[in-house]
Amino acid sequence: MKLSNSFFQKRSMWGLGLAACAILFSAADGMAQNYVHGTTATLNNNATGTIRMRNASSQFRNFAAATTNIINTGTFEVLGNASGSVFTDGSGNAGGATALGTSGLMRIPGLVLYSNIGAAQTVQGRWYNNLQLSAASQKDYNAATVYVSGTYVVAGGNREYGSSTFIYDGSGAQTITGESGTSGNTNRYFNLFLQNGGAKTVAAATEVRVSEEFREEASNTATVTISGTLRSENITTQQAGAGVMSVDGASASLNLGSGTAGFAATNNVNLENGGTLNTSTGAATFAGASNVNNGLFNVTSTGLVTIGATGTLTLANAANAMITVTSGSQMDVTGAFANNYAAATNMNFNDASLVRYNGSAAQSIVSTVTTHPYGNLIVTSGTKTVGGDVYVSNNFAAYDNNLPMAANTLFMLDPTAGVTYGSGIEVVGRMNRTMTSGSPLTFNNENTIVTITGGSAPATMMFNVQPATAPNQFVATTDVNRKITVDYPTGGWLATIRAGYKSSDVPGAWTGAGTTENDVRFYEADGSQAEKMGTGSPYSRVTTGTVHYVELAGFRATSGTVDGLADAYFASTNDLLLRSGPTTFYTINHGRWSNPNTWDEGVEPGANDNAVVYHTVHVGYRRTGIDGLTANGQILEGYASGTKSALIRNVTIGDVADASLLFGSSSTGTTDEQTQNINWLITGTSGLINNRGGATINADAATLSGTFSSATLYNGLINFPTTGAGTGSLRVEQNLSNNGALSNGGLIEVGQ
Repeated sequence: MKLSNSFFQKRSMWGLGLAACAILFSAADGMAQNYVHGTTATLNNNATGTIRMRNASSQFRNFAAATTNIINTGTFEVLGNASGSVFTDGSGNAGGATALGTSGLMRIPGLVLYSNIGAAQTVQGRWYNNLQLSAASQKDYNAATVYVSGTYVVAGGNREYGSSTFIYDGSGAQTITGESGTSGNTNRYFNLFLQNGGAKTVAAATEVRVSEEFREEASNTATVTISGTLRSENITTQQAGAGVMSVDGASASLNLGSGTAGFAATNNVNLENGGTLNTSTGAATFAGASNVNNGLFNVTSTGLVTIGATGTLTLANAANAMITVTSGSQMDVTGAFANNYAAATNMNFNDASLVRYNGSAAQSIVSTVTTHPYGNLIVTSGTKTVGGDVYVSNNFAAYDNNLPMAANTLFMLDPTAGVTYGSGIEVVGRMNRTMTSGSPLTFNNENTIVTITGGSAPATMMFNVQPATAPNQFVATTDVNRKITVDYPTGGWLATIRAGYKSSDVPGAWTGAGTTENDVRFYEADGSQAEKMGTGSPYSRVTTGTVHYVELAGFRATSGTVDGLADAYFASTNDLLLRSGPTTFYTINHGRWSNPNTWDEGVEPGANDNAVVYHTVHVGYRRTGIDGLTANGQILEGYASGTKSALIRNVTIGDVADASLLFGSSSTGTTDEQTQNINWLITGTSGLINNRGGATINADAATLSGTFSSATLYNGLINFPTTGAGTGSLRVEQNLSNNGALSNGGLIEVGQ
């Protein structure tokens, strides 16, 4: 058989060796145009050498089982419109065991250059040492997996990364080539993975964009330094055991994307020399140590950022070690968060941001300052403490466990902000709120509430609530064992105050003492004495549920001291004492005994209570029934379901002008206000004490036979004569002490 001239030409070239500057594989008479490397062949392509596959189907075919005898310090150039099967085994199979680049052991030596200037070229999925793309043609990666252990250089036409995975896997230092395409996968990595022990760097002034996943794998144990910009626009992964990821430089940034981002528990993320980490719409979890030494941890957009249960976020002791949580952004601290900069001005939480401490293990809440408060703050799950004062500009919520403030204060800066508690949960200690008028503002628990109803609201008000702690003037048989101290800066306001407490605050000494929660009232107490809060308004009480409460309208501010006399004024820094048992009622207006407006509590005293009379008060008026229309309509005093009962335990008529207690008399009033002469009973040990002297009658005859006028003011004790059968009487079981003026026209009995 006669062989073609081209065959002999090629045989001659093999015989010449491969030391020439360039070897060109040209089209010949239709036969394959390949470089074929024999089983025992050697190849030494030196630094100035180029082996060029110039035809669209030209291949580098290798029969050798290892790359030991293939030395390339020059270039393997792919010039043609490659089909994606440039490097094959000896038979042309790209997946064959001897094909160059099928594994790390068969990595293609030296530099591979794709350089077609015409039609698009396909970059073959291989293990490369150095890879370079040049010339005007588009380079397509399709779905290839490409490993580069050395350098990657791009120039000329676009790179279409398709759904490929590009892996920098050098054991020595590598610089990640910038790709900054902004749409599709043109000039933008699809998957970008880092492997093996070589340090990886995004150089300053370089932007690297990854459209699908950026991954630092466990084998990449050296530091990944981002001195330029890395935009991981979907998924970001730092596998367990991977090296430190360091964002280092004033223009350096790591930008997370819309997919999940996970940083493993064994790894560190450090921000140095002004570097920035920006989160985005994807959920990001930092399970290892995140250290802001000099830079910005920037929580932005809607993706939930979580400091995992094993994670820590630490701000260094520097003003430029910063965190920002922007509007609408959320950060869950499940692990630990610490700020070593005492001024705390390195933290910026937007009013519409949320920080949630939700670790099941014990956590410390990072303290803030008034100029740099939290936006929305939630504490939940495990036990919590605080590292100092805590300022919140928007809403606050606490669930699962109490928040003990110790010697610190929780400041709520916005009076329109909401406060929410889980069942029975409290802020134990000081809670300070910026005040406003008209709105109920919740303090230390769900049922400690202040509503400014009149005057000028104080700038702030603070409640220091200490459960199971004795308040000033504590008496175990009558008082709730809860210390509530109220502090405010200015007066001139009127308020309704509700104070919450728990059944656990009720002492066991109440049992058998006749003390019940249905009789709990407010007292103002300092270190020397206590006085009842008497505002003229009735109490509201709830004794069921987890947090019980007592509520009273009509509190007023005062700079005065506790004087033992019931009034509506409460001085700053005194205790709001919750006291039960029989109490003393004080008159605040002239009127009938049964009129709620006569008394400091807005209700008629009970039979087991005491009374102090500072006004002209008439006992004997009645209503035939509560008609639902008349505000002061009451049943007859001293009666319960039509059966006579005690009027009061003890009553004192004070020595002040117009202080008078009148029993009986005739009346010319309307039919539903007929005076009744009955047997009034006063049962207490002190009985009835009259301390008011002076003239007792202005208009009536000495026999007290005249009529009573509600417009007439009297002094002292007056017992009008009985009418009709004359069976009425005033009986004092123990003592009647008259130290003033007494006028009697009826029957007064002393003794049982």
